[in-house]
Amino acid sequence: MISRFLQIMFVMQLVYSFPLLAQTVDKESLLHKFSFCLVCHGYQAQGNTTVLAPPLAGIEPWYLSSSLAAYRAGTRHTSAKALEMQAAVRMLDESDEPQLMALLAQMPTVREEAEAASIQQLERGAQGYAQYCAACHGVEAEGNELLAAPGLARLSSWYLQSAWQAFREGNRGDSQASSAAQQMRQYSQSLPTDLAIEDVIAFLSN
Repeated sequence: MISRFLQIMFVMQLVYSFPLLAQTVDKESLLHKFSFCLVCHGYQAQGNTTVLAPPLAGIEPWYLSSSLAAYRAGTRHTSAKALEMQAAVRMLDESDEPQLMALLAQMPTVREEAEAASIQQLERGAQGYAQYCAACHGVEAEGNELLAAPGLARLSSWYLQSAWQAFREGNRGDSQASSAAQQMRQYSQSLPTDLAIEDVIAFLSN
């Protein structure tokens, strides 16, 4: 009787473990399939400052999809780094995007350690963000799909700085880019020159 009970328990354990095993195998296969993405963006898609690759863990699926489309069309950026991304995106078929998003959804979102900032700097950053950024990117910097404005809270400070400079200097959001990118370029160039973007970034990082 006990032997029969143990057999039943063993079978049940196998049955319930199949989905977990499938998930493990599936993730491993996805890691292999998209290894060319993780080489630059980090083994857990946490980002890589060495090659200036932003984190992908936690990225909004709609924003990732639109970004990949922009790279395919060659309208994302005019930098040498963008040319590298355009070449990498050619290795990714559009039909594979759902699988890539499923893999990234399994990655832990790890934020970089925030640099020390004074209370005064954080207060200035909070004020600047509320005045100039929150209307599109959200009160909590969570992003807004309707406005095609990505979340900012998950991004590294160095990436926020480089993206801001690209828009400000006109290297991103040109006439071939999406309307949202064009608006961001125009908006960034219309802001007061004395706006301390470093304070806003410090606020976002903290």
